[in-house]
Amino acid sequence: MKTIGVALMVALLALSVGVTASYAHHAFGAIYESSAEVAFENVTIVSVAWTNPHTRIAFDVTDENGTVSRWNSETGSPSALSRMGWLRNAVKPGDVIDVALQPAMDGTKRGHLFRVVLPDGTEFNRRGAAR
Repeated sequence: MKTIGVALMVALLALSVGVTASYAHHAFGAIYESSAEVAFENVTIVSVAWTNPHTRIAFDVTDENGTVSRWNSETGSPSALSRMGWLRNAVKPGDVIDVALQPAMDGTKRGHLFRVVLPDGTEFNRRGAAR
């Protein structure tokens, strides 16, 4: 009977660690301003990392004075993006697109990307391809 009790305690502990790690991994509210939105037009894609657990896209933003700043963003997993109609080759380095993201709480130039608009007007967002 003691063995069953110990095994049950170990199983529950393992389960709680897994749940905690999963929650921490998806705690975007602790990293990004969920109530804020930053939108940029005509950004130039620098790199795309179509990898798990989140696709990462780096892009350059040019301000009204001509100063270029590099932003880094993350968005859904490749499989989630594919299910929304966003394919691996939808954006590539050198492409000029419009983006919207939730900025990082720490003020760094990074964010949670939730909308991309391609030059032809195709829009990808949290709900998939708009048109």
